[in-house]
Amino acid sequence: LTLWLSTQSYVYAQNLVPNPSFEEIEDCVYMGDMDGPMPCIPWFSRYSCNYFNACHPDNYGVPYNFKGFQYPKTGDAYIGGYQNAPNTDGGGEWPYVQLTEEMVQGQCYEISYWASVANESCPIDRLGAALVDDVPLELWPGTLVPQIDVQMEYFSDTLEWMLVSADMIAMGGEEYLFLGNFYEDDEKNKLILDKVSEKCYLKTNRKILDLINRHKGKFKVSYSISGTALEQFENHRPDVLQSFID
Repeated sequence: LTLWLSTQSYVYAQNLVPNPSFEEIEDCVYMGDMDGPMPCIPWFSRYSCNYFNACHPDNYGVPYNFKGFQYPKTGDAYIGGYQNAPNTDGGGEWPYVQLTEEMVQGQCYEISYWASVANESCPIDRLGAALVDDVPLELWPGTLVPQIDVQMEYFSDTLEWMLVSADMIAMGGEEYLFLGNFYEDDEKNKLILDKVSEKCYLKTNRKILDLINRHKGKFKVSYSISGTALEQFENHRPDVLQSFID
């Protein structure tokens, strides 16, 4: 589990990241396993990030919480998310936010945030940030190519905070900031794909094929599949790809 705090995206000393220390909140009731809006508006979670704040008296408090003990870098709050962890079936969890304005083509920006490893968590050797013009419908390691990709010796300190920082030249139009580990792990991609294939794709395609046969071709359906998904099917689950063809 990696904990984040104090995100920044500077141009001429202007911070484009709203609510950068995660302290402005709507309520202090539900904090954990969120896929969507987080209490620290306008931040969002993709795949079960957790929010920790000193206002919470129980599992999501600060400095004590269900992941152990950690003071914030500053203020009273931080966000937590798994990064390529086995108990998330090889996936990750990414906090993201819409910037206050789009990035300007050719402009240099500093992207920086602080990270710390939770108690009894594995060390990490790669963290970064991805800036995009829209939020992707699908997201797993390898979906986004981070402009900021900081590789380091394994960082395992559960007490101190580490600064993740680098500069980037904007392509223009970037307005969403994602934080975390974007490194593509082929083995973990297969774990994710196996799960969704068995629970979703194969069952759904069998049902649709049954409807087509039952109604003698009068029932029709069309698909739109991303290039990333097609590549993963070809590499790991050609049977799923064939189920779309059949």
